[in-house]
Amino acid sequence: MIGKYSKLLHPYSAGLLIFMDNILWGVNALSLGLSTPIISVLAFFITGTSTLLIQKYLAKDSMGECFTKAVITGVLAGVPTSIAGTALGTAILIIAKSARSSDKK
Repeated sequence: MIGKYSKLLHPYSAGLLIFMDNILWGVNALSLGLSTPIISVLAFFITGTSTLLIQKYLAKDSMGECFTKAVITGVLAGVPTSIAGTALGTAILIIAKSARSSDKK
C-alpha cells in the first residue's frame, strides 16, 4: 500500500527531526560540547527509530522506504549542529502544508 506521504516525510517525522535536532544539540551546548559523541549517536538512533515507526504506521510506506527515510533523518539529526535537521524539517513541513492546502481547492 502506498501512503499519502510516500514521496516525502510524514509531517510528524519532519517535526520530530526539528524537535530532536534542537533539544539534543541544545543539551550539548550546555555541556560545552563534551557530550558530542554521545549526543550524535543518541540523535541518530532516537530520530531514526521514531521516523521508521512513523513512516511505517502513519504514512504506510514500504519497509525499504521507511528504512531509507529513517537513516537519512538519523544522519541529519546526528550532525553536530542543529542547522541540517532543522532546515530540512522546516522545508518538509512547508511542502506538506502547501500540498495539503492545494488538495483542499
